[in-house]
Amino acid sequence: MKTQWICLLITITIGMSFVAGCKSEEARKRESERLNGFAKMAAARTEFAQKPLKEALVTQPYLNGKFVMLTSFNRGEFGFATAPLATRDLIAATVDEVGTVVLQECFQTQKGVYTTTENPPRKLPALSVDCTVTLIDRSIQAIIYVKKFETEPAADVRVSETARSVSSTPSEEIGEFLSSLPRK
Repeated sequence: MKTQWICLLITITIGMSFVAGCKSEEARKRESERLNGFAKMAAARTEFAQKPLKEALVTQPYLNGKFVMLTSFNRGEFGFATAPLATRDLIAATVDEVGTVVLQECFQTQKGVYTTTENPPRKLPALSVDCTVTLIDRSIQAIIYVKKFETEPAADVRVSETARSVSSTPSEEIGEFLSSLPRK
């Protein structure tokens, strides 16, 4: 995973060197600032992924300013996650804009078996991805809310001939939850 981040930083650096080529001075400056912002966000990933020791749990969760979303799968390292479409305008573009950190810790478990309608039928694991979402308010450096999202295998699924398993994720539910939060 560290290699991926090093490659990302190298790519950003190379991209910054190409900025100087065919653009106006103002366009080069904007592009350079944008790439520097990406590099700073990538460098801050480890800091964002650390849960503060302090908890200030609230009954009504909220988003403080813009947020950054990180995800971990099966206790792996946290990486940047694609935020739900409904929340795209609330995603921080720079480290300074991050008021809330959304940590999404997901685990895959088998919760059943699907039998295909092929001849001969195949049995495929029905996998579910359950996630715990933790909201961290950076202004008070505290965990303010924790919510679990669990999925069940779908009753009716279509399976490709090459599928080895079928899984369901709570991505839509998490997106609805985040987009419904009041802004602080």
